[in-house]
Amino acid sequence: MCLHAVGGSHTHWNEVAPELATHGRTLAVDLVGFGQTPASASGAGLDGNQAMISRLLQENGRAILVGSSFGGAVALLQAAREPGSVAGLILSGSLLPAIDSAGRSVRASLIRRRLRQRIESANRAVRAIADGSLRLRRDSILAHAIRSNAADPSSIDAAGIAASVAAAGRRGIGPTMRVVAQAGGSSFSLWTHPERFARVLDRVTCPVLVIHGAHDRTIPIGHAVAAARAHPDWRLHVFDHVGHLPHMEDPKGWISVVDEWLRTLGATT
Repeated sequence: MCLHAVGGSHTHWNEVAPELATHGRTLAVDLVGFGQTPASASGAGLDGNQAMISRLLQENGRAILVGSSFGGAVALLQAAREPGSVAGLILSGSLLPAIDSAGRSVRASLIRRRLRQRIESANRAVRAIADGSLRLRRDSILAHAIRSNAADPSSIDAAGIAASVAAAGRRGIGPTMRVVAQAGGSSFSLWTHPERFARVLDRVTCPVLVIHGAHDRTIPIGHAVAAARAHPDWRLHVFDHVGHLPHMEDPKGWISVVDEWLRTLGATT
């Protein structure tokens, strides 16, 4: 069961889903408020999405969860809260506790400063759109959001971006930004409390594969290294040439790593 990043949809898995399906039934989920899943009273944050995934697992049975960024955090929460429902985790550029490779908690003030810089940049673009000096359609904004997370924007398949834009349906930029804000705010709240987030990871008992890009500007590689170091039974694979979306930037390499891990998992279960 594949869980996408904030602003994404089930289409983010188009390049890798056919290969995943050779290992068993594969579902790619639109999280709350994204793609074709409507917003709900439970909200588009981590808890609301984890509750939805819990219901899906109750209906479909125990599964391996594959999570990208925000989707990785949802998967971690599900595995920690209902361990019997999750057979394994594949975390692809996942949100992880803000602890660097030296084991130090990254100061919340630094994370806030990084986030503030991104918000200010987005606000400048919104103002430019409003006064007519910058003309961007919603589709252009969504495409830019995907490409900007890649180490090499040209590595993202154009057809994949078009599919992601189409999956956003008829939602305007306003509703889209509201669910992005809910999901992002929920992530930020957990990320800036690394000790609390680390306790979530400590409750995960299933096998875990962490795949991370060395050039991830959203979740620094040090966070993935620290998580793997704190959990020696987890496997970490670092792609030296990708950023925040390993499964979209190098789908063939990503599948190769996942295939090998799944074969190993099958041999030990």
